[in-house]
Amino acid sequence: MARTGNKWLLFLRFLMCVVLFEFLIVKNCTADWHPTAGVELEQSYDSNIYLRPSHETSDFETDLALSLGLTDEGMHRRFDAHYVFTSVTFKNHSDNNYIGHSGELRWNQQLSRAISWFLSERYYRTQEPIEQDPTITAVRQNRNEYSRNTAETGFSCEFRRLNSLTISYMDSRLQNKDPLIEDDQEYGPRVSLDYWFNEHHGITLGYSWERTEYERVAPRRIESVTTGYQWRSSPHLRIHLDYGLDMFSSEDPDEEDYNVHRLSAGFDQYVGPVWSLAGDVGIYYYDPYKGSQNTGASYTASVSRSFQHATVTLAGNGGVRYEYTDAEDRGLVKYRGITLSGSYSLSPKSRIHWTTSYLYEKSEGGEGYRYETWNTVLGPTYQILPWLSGSAEMSHRERTSSDPESEYRENFFILRLTALHQWF
Repeated sequence: MARTGNKWLLFLRFLMCVVLFEFLIVKNCTADWHPTAGVELEQSYDSNIYLRPSHETSDFETDLALSLGLTDEGMHRRFDAHYVFTSVTFKNHSDNNYIGHSGELRWNQQLSRAISWFLSERYYRTQEPIEQDPTITAVRQNRNEYSRNTAETGFSCEFRRLNSLTISYMDSRLQNKDPLIEDDQEYGPRVSLDYWFNEHHGITLGYSWERTEYERVAPRRIESVTTGYQWRSSPHLRIHLDYGLDMFSSEDPDEEDYNVHRLSAGFDQYVGPVWSLAGDVGIYYYDPYKGSQNTGASYTASVSRSFQHATVTLAGNGGVRYEYTDAEDRGLVKYRGITLSGSYSLSPKSRIHWTTSYLYEKSEGGEGYRYETWNTVLGPTYQILPWLSGSAEMSHRERTSSDPESEYRENFFILRLTALHQWF
């Protein structure tokens, strides 16, 4: 009963925000500000709501999302804020019903001709096993509530033509109701410099220091130093050579410290309004303090093609990344993946989109588990009215692993109605 009361209290708070939004913001907005409000209703079927390897549990789900947004693109300010209130209801497993919140803020304020201040923040509270941040691939096999809040603020100084110095501070916090998953706080400063000697030759320098603290696990730290050379042969082609050093250390004497050296070369090419090309290739060198060293390949590649009624993008990447702040805590992870996505306009009011991807991951620490994930999404969208659209979506996701308890298979079907109103 108390849980239901809390839901109504949160909903009443949201309605109060709507009223304040209407009378204090919308009524006083200048032409540069663009407030929006939206409602989205989803009916879906999930074949495996806990993402378990066996004894799968299916259910029907109804989501009601209410959103508010405010954007401004003035001469000295860029501001973009969005908030979404979500009510999630399950047909057969009502103990999984919950109220979710998500919000995102991006603010860039010009303080003078050369100096600007920026702030970015993203927050979400949910019970979904897969996190909203697409860079986090860890999976939860329950529906316990958790929240993640990531913020960064700093100053950027532009001097001479194309040169810039940026200094910022980042703070990211994860809180879990699952007692088996560590809460954590990641924080630290970042500095980057782009300097061009002339219109063709330039360098990049970067440094970051990030410390992660936990409830029970000993703190960890990653320091990163990067440097690079850039050559712009024309306004449409940039070639770059980059080196990076990541230094990992832990206050746990049983956890091994290590360094990772990264060397790569790449390019960005603008071929016209229908083609876009970018990519780099390199190597990384894993150098633990006591264990054996090894090397591997790193790469990123992206090719986009626009047609009269369609767009197609093929992208791939591989290398190493660090996973010390998610549900699975896999540490240093080798990965490689590829994604094919596109859309096709059936008419001025309708289109169809699709995405298929493959991701291979292998953790260096612990048991060294291997993971392979396939994901396919397909769905049409129809613009019913200028402010109302309808869409359907079906997806299939499957993960296999050398750890049988981490495997799962999921089929997902969604019917969605979206209404969005913009005052100006």
